Amino acid sequence: MIDRNEALAKARAMQPRPGGLGAYIRELLLGGFFDSSASSRDIIRAVKEQFGRRFPVTYVPTYMKPYLEAGLLRAQESADKRSNAWFGAWLAESEATRRLAAGHLRIKLDTTGWHPEVAEDFQLGLACYTSKLWKPAAVMVRRAYEGALIAKFRSTEGREPEKQGTCPKCGTALGKRPLSITDLHYWAVGLGLVREKMDGLSVLLKDLGAGGAHPTKGPVIDPDTSEIIVKCGAVLLRDLHRKGAAERSAPQKGAQPEFRAGEQRHEHRGS
Repeated sequence: MIDRNEALAKARAMQPRPGGLGAYIRELLLGGFFDSSASSRDIIRAVKEQFGRRFPVTYVPTYMKPYLEAGLLRAQESADKRSNAWFGAWLAESEATRRLAAGHLRIKLDTTGWHPEVAEDFQLGLACYTSKLWKPAAVMVRRAYEGALIAKFRSTEGREPEKQGTCPKCGTALGKRPLSITDLHYWAVGLGLVREKMDGLSVLLKDLGAGGAHPTKGPVIDPDTSEIIVKCGAVLLRDLHRKGAAERSAPQKGAQPEFRAGEQRHEHRGS
């Protein structure tokens, strides 16, 4: 695997024909375009938008050859097996696989600035999806959203995400227990960190993705269901991490979060 700086230095030394598609591919490479995987259509679209030139999509494989032969770029069959995905040869195979999954799902999610464990869980979810591990993909994306909610609660409230537990039969206080993913989701909705219209997606995510930790609740996860869960998780995570979310109004430190009617009856667990 070539070092990225070495690849860029080699690209600068190349002299493709000016005005040809190869020259524009070189410019895209130097500009960081291939730091993530891209389809041939993505490349043609980028050339049109950045340089104002139009080329047929079928030209891409031909003009890619010098960069492939020089070991600067790599090709991998896309998820739909109709074309290639192109990416920098400095990307690790696992990273390229994750990005290919995101491309197939049409997910464009920048995890920069996320809590490291949350970003890792989401990336593992994409990698599982690419490997056709449908249930693990659902579980990891669910875990990523729950982890993101916990991190957001801690940074916003300045305390651990927990509440007073009570016996569902007699109402006796049982001590504090971790907030469930549902509790945390409604807390985030209440602060405007997640839009209220995302409630339906949360139900899908927490229920369908629960099978890993709670086998009795785990339905069969087929490819279509897994795709829905991964996409739902991406939407919720994007919402939670969108710019300005942290600046939205929040209750005073230590205030107990409000929950919807019926949400106090969750099991004694944090998921």
